Amino acid sequence: MKWACLILCLTYILVQTFQWWVFSKAPVENDPATLFLFDAEPASVMRSWLMLLSMFGLLYFHFAISYQNYQTSPVACTIAFTSFFTFFLLEVVLRAIELFYIQIELPREYLQNTLADKEGILSIVSQFGKIQSAVYFPLGISWMVGSFLIGFIFPSSPKFNYLIKIAFWFNGTRIALRCGTVYLSINLFPDDLYGTLYLPMAFIVFGLSAVWLLMSIRKS
Repeated sequence: MKWACLILCLTYILVQTFQWWVFSKAPVENDPATLFLFDAEPASVMRSWLMLLSMFGLLYFHFAISYQNYQTSPVACTIAFTSFFTFFLLEVVLRAIELFYIQIELPREYLQNTLADKEGILSIVSQFGKIQSAVYFPLGISWMVGSFLIGFIFPSSPKFNYLIKIAFWFNGTRIALRCGTVYLSINLFPDDLYGTLYLPMAFIVFGLSAVWLLMSIRKS
């Protein structure tokens, strides 16, 4: 399981890097139609496919991590995995709707319909963005709770366990700061800074997790 989780962590880093590359190619102009059609291009669709499939890998990774200390902290481990599973379900639903409806189905209709219909389609896309933002609140809170629990229940011995503890504490703190900014209007983690640091933060969380997994495998 640890070998599988190690491969999944490294794969997820690669997927996040590809996503960052795709986003870097997005149109600079803030035109809804241009951005909508960019999301329908093959690279954007591939990005969404990879991110959707990655959620199943993350579920397996979080399952393995959650139950590492089940014998000593069964309740906390179960709550942690339940939180991760809630995050997984919400994320998969949102990403499936985004991929199959927003990025594949609606662009086909958009390119075949009249101007009035096109405006209606762009309105649907805008409404989905608002719904997506709202759903990301329980999604983020679930991931945050699970992350903090894992950080706390992992023992401090052996010393390399601090790698996984720091990774999950960092992830929980990142989400908490972002939720405070987006949903409580407390400017803790502004959009520009978050966008700039998003990929490095993924490297920190899953890079530290990968190193911990490798050290754990070598010790055993």
